[in-house]
Amino acid sequence: MTILNILIYPLRRAGEHGALALALSLLIGLAFPALAAYVKPHLREIIILLLVSSFLRVEPDALRQVTRRPLMIILGTIWLLIAMPFILFGLFIALGLPQSHPDLIVILLLTVTAPPVMSAPAMAYVLGLNGAISLSVMILSMLCVPITAPIITDWLMPGLLPISALQLSGQLAIILMGSWITAQILKIFLTQSHLTRYKTEIDGLNVFLLFFFAVSLMDDVGDHFITQPVFALLMTMATFVLAFFQIGITMLAFAPFGSEKAWPLALSVGNRNMGMMVVAIGSQMPDASWLWFALGQFPIYMLPLILTPILAPKRRRG
Repeated sequence: MTILNILIYPLRRAGEHGALALALSLLIGLAFPALAAYVKPHLREIIILLLVSSFLRVEPDALRQVTRRPLMIILGTIWLLIAMPFILFGLFIALGLPQSHPDLIVILLLTVTAPPVMSAPAMAYVLGLNGAISLSVMILSMLCVPITAPIITDWLMPGLLPISALQLSGQLAIILMGSWITAQILKIFLTQSHLTRYKTEIDGLNVFLLFFFAVSLMDDVGDHFITQPVFALLMTMATFVLAFFQIGITMLAFAPFGSEKAWPLALSVGNRNMGMMVVAIGSQMPDASWLWFALGQFPIYMLPLILTPILAPKRRRG
């Protein structure tokens, strides 16, 4: 076995068992919270590397899916970035969250206005779904979110965020454009055939980056489960409820398109890129919002395992 094979073997194994590896990442982060002290200072860099790695996986042919499926993709993006924030924020107001839990509103607002996680297309493919739909919605959302997120957050809760709407827009644009340009530069040296050949290894690299991302957030989570077990458990349950609510209502709204198209869109809507939004505002959040941010990774990391038995029969029939 050559040195190169020795180096890429862990990446390949992680890529082959991505769903299980992601779930284990959370457990390791909880079991060894001291690791966060070494990783958390590099949270911004980890998130940017995740964006770069994901942009590397975007194939030119996949980009054409945006124009090949215009109605579904455009409606899905409008639903994700505009309709869902107003639906969910109306629900938050009905539940009295701005008054009862004002420290949570910052991260909740960032969550419901965020684009899908960059791993949504890969997650769709792993689950046997149409990843092209997830990819198309993700790409269009990334293009729109520097405009939609600042306008909607400022409209729903003026002055809530620690930076202005214009600053948020600029930060999101810089993060996304910088990551995309870096990926394009890397593609000069890595041909499409290389990227296709080492697709599993790149997935494995994403798994390792997501592991470090999870570890960086778990420093105080274990303490909260010890000192405030009921509060921490209820908040964890709430993150799952929010994710499944978004998935469920999206499945209902897009049922006319068929479940084969609705499922990948619903998965994208239910898994939001909170990390990118937090980096954009400079990590200036109340402690309760940080806890939600950390616990909000649980559904993202565990949904592939949870949904696999649900979607397995559909995959076998397909």
